[in-house]
Amino acid sequence: MNMRVTGLVVLVVLAVLLPYGVGEYWVGIATEAAIFAIVALGLNVLMGLGGLVSVGHAGLFATSAYATSLAQQHLDLGFATSGLFAIGVTIAVTALVAALAVRTTGMYFLMITLAVGMLVWGLSHRWSSLTGGENGSVSGVRPAGVTRYYQYYWLVLGVLVAVAVVLWYFQRSRAGMRIRGTRDSAARMTSMGYSPAAQRFVAFLASGTVTAVAGVLYAGYYPVVSPSTAHLSMSILFMLMVIAGGSSVYLGPAVGAIVLTVLRAAVSAETQRWATIMGLILVAVVLFAPDGISGTLRGRLRRRTAVPPQPAREPVAQGAR
Repeated sequence: MNMRVTGLVVLVVLAVLLPYGVGEYWVGIATEAAIFAIVALGLNVLMGLGGLVSVGHAGLFATSAYATSLAQQHLDLGFATSGLFAIGVTIAVTALVAALAVRTTGMYFLMITLAVGMLVWGLSHRWSSLTGGENGSVSGVRPAGVTRYYQYYWLVLGVLVAVAVVLWYFQRSRAGMRIRGTRDSAARMTSMGYSPAAQRFVAFLASGTVTAVAGVLYAGYYPVVSPSTAHLSMSILFMLMVIAGGSSVYLGPAVGAIVLTVLRAAVSAETQRWATIMGLILVAVVLFAPDGISGTLRGRLRRRTAVPPQPAREPVAQGAR
């Protein structure tokens, strides 16, 4: 077992032991951070692996959360069955959005995802007979055996680890390689007989599926799913988590999600101007850590541990003593 795997195992063990060292409030913040880390890892399939920027992922996140809540209320489904129902609904919505967006890139792709996110926010806000409008939709149903706050934290943590492992293998699979190849050179992939739109569709679908899983966990954690879940600010927050953590490092988005969630909780507890302070922190990250927190730390660590090149030895003249 190499040092990287050992370090990850130690971090997971420390995360499991967290409820024994902190109170309920910080366990709740850790639960939220783990849920957002799942979203960030899923979004990075588009941003890091696919090179596509989406500002509508809060719409997919909210679709899953609302579908979970509504299935529990109107179909009388339990946590697991309502979660599967919500994931199916979100995958269908993701496929529809992807079919519209994957033939574009850059600003056009961004605008389509923005429009979809705003559409979901508008429906959740205006369709009050179904979603509850500004009051939100009642949620918070959890599976038997994980009703306590620390038990649900362990469930979310376990799902986060499982998602991270699955996405690790996905990004190194042939499908992941084709997505990366499309990001680097769509023309070359076309010449090899692959459709760039099809590869982007797979990336979007994988990203939406992971986001749907996070939405189910969110609905199980909070007692109400409100329209703010689908707001543009939430999509921007997810995007900032990926950027701040470092999209070039596999677990960088998860690091960004954890750091920003904890910072937001800590700063908001001390001052009402927490949004301004968070903005200044993000500006500092962009200026002094352009590769994200994880990318910058990895680069500095590699420079420190790199073996300096040895000077070439001068050849000894023939016959010299």
